[in-house]
Amino acid sequence: MYIPKNRVKEDLYTPGGEYIISSTRVVYVGFYHKLYDGRVYTGKTSTEANKQVLSPIVKHKTNPYFPPSEKTQRWFNGLYTTLKGGNPNDKQPRKLPQYYPPRPTANDYKREEFVRYFVVKQNEDIYLEIDKETYERIVNQDNEWVWEMYLPFQLDWFIRGDEEKIKNANKNLISIKEKRINRRGLGAYLKFDYIQFFNNPISFIEPSNTEEVTG
Repeated sequence: MYIPKNRVKEDLYTPGGEYIISSTRVVYVGFYHKLYDGRVYTGKTSTEANKQVLSPIVKHKTNPYFPPSEKTQRWFNGLYTTLKGGNPNDKQPRKLPQYYPPRPTANDYKREEFVRYFVVKQNEDIYLEIDKETYERIVNQDNEWVWEMYLPFQLDWFIRGDEEKIKNANKNLISIKEKRINRRGLGAYLKFDYIQFFNNPISFIEPSNTEEVTG
């Protein structure tokens, strides 16, 4: 059955943990496509042969954007310190990076791009977007932070211009970054939203201070 291109999202990728093959209940890793009605199938496109139905994995977990409580952070740091041979009763627990929602400024829209900051766990493809200050602390291996657990990196992100060009550019930047840090799943973490923050820039440009001179 022919499905119009605007009714299907193609060339999507899952590193695992999101879907299972419905017929076998095996966790699926690879390319997939999603139809307008929510159905998901294996394969890059809807024209793939032998495609299989995928079902989402139901997870019961804490909202990843909700920062852990002080008690939870103390417990985690105590466990980590013990594993590293330190004192778990240390009253100055080391800090964990927290999710930070990026906020492009008017100047960013004038420049047509801005920088986003992330960490990914050293032993897992688990990503977290953070602010610039936290990024610099981890890059500089600040001992107030549990920097050993994370690989920090930056990502340039286009937000103004031709929508289709921006979409392709950001998609390519993600692919390049994944190769450079030798990891996968960044696109999935960003929900494959390659035009996130794209908007009509007029509303973001600050008015000029130049006064009009009439003769």
